[in-house]
Amino acid sequence: MILIPELKIYTAEIKAAIPAIKTSHMLLNEAEVVKYLNGIKKTDNQIMLTIIPDAQSKAKDEDNIIMNNAMGFFFLEKTEYSSSQQNDWIAIFERTQATALEFVKKLIYDKTFGSCGFNKDLDVNNISIKPESGLASCNGWSVEVYFDTPF
Repeated sequence: MILIPELKIYTAEIKAAIPAIKTSHMLLNEAEVVKYLNGIKKTDNQIMLTIIPDAQSKAKDEDNIIMNNAMGFFFLEKTEYSSSQQNDWIAIFERTQATALEFVKKLIYDKTFGSCGFNKDLDVNNISIKPESGLASCNGWSVEVYFDTPF
């Protein structure tokens, strides 16, 4: 299971490593995303949200318990729709997509070369990157990743 103190350290490393990320916040679940984003200002862009992972066991017996951890990250920008034109709209997705891809590359690099405990358990065959639109006037990309960690 991925422990919250480890995740806090790693998200701070991500924010430091990716200059586009100006604001970072950790949330308990996806239901809190819109609630949190309602308080964000355009000056907070780009925003990285980390959803604390949930874990489910997958074990053949009690001696070999592995926890499958599902975790989500959002890379978003607050958008002022009244002043946005199509080119501005697409530019938001271009910028946040670049950040999401840089993040995924860092995850994969850290799996191979990093020292973070849980990152070595990243399931590189199960990474999902999706566009997100209209989340409390924020737009960008979400990344869902899975880690198989020892119990």
